Amino acid sequence: MRFTILSRLNIGFLLIFILQAGFAAFVAIQLNRLQYIRTSILTVDTQIIDYEKKLTDALISQMGYENKFLITFDIALYDRFLENNCEVNQNIRELTAVTRSNHTLQNLLFEIEKLHNSYNELFDNEIRYVQAGTYYPRGQYKQDKEKAVNSILARLKKKRTDSKRHNYDRLQELGKVN
Repeated sequence: MRFTILSRLNIGFLLIFILQAGFAAFVAIQLNRLQYIRTSILTVDTQIIDYEKKLTDALISQMGYENKFLITFDIALYDRFLENNCEVNQNIRELTAVTRSNHTLQNLLFEIEKLHNSYNELFDNEIRYVQAGTYYPRGQYKQDKEKAVNSILARLKKKRTDSKRHNYDRLQELGKVN
């Protein structure tokens, strides 16, 4: 059977249409992947970095109010210490909620929370000694509290570095998609 010129044109146009539809589907799939990566970077990764900064700031403020309180014994400073303590705990909870799927980060946050609780226990014990007017190894308490805070800050710094590296890797992935 011989094809007429009209049927050959129709087959050619159909072939061009199928190729264009396939290309459009491929582009749509790639753009969807690009959108997913971009959304992930903008929402999750950026939130993690923001919460880490807030957590670091609250922890340093808490430590400052703790030191000022131990010098002056002003109740207002103790109240600010407690507010910062609540803020640190809130930031840990929010960061945990944002990173539900990342078990490594969950473990890191658990360690941070544990270190923060030990810092608070040391401070509470120190307050009891001061209120009772009994001798206690002040230098040892100060050293242990600083060790706990420095440990927390080191873990947050490591996480911040990991987050930046993760963002860089995601941006590299975006470059490969393009």
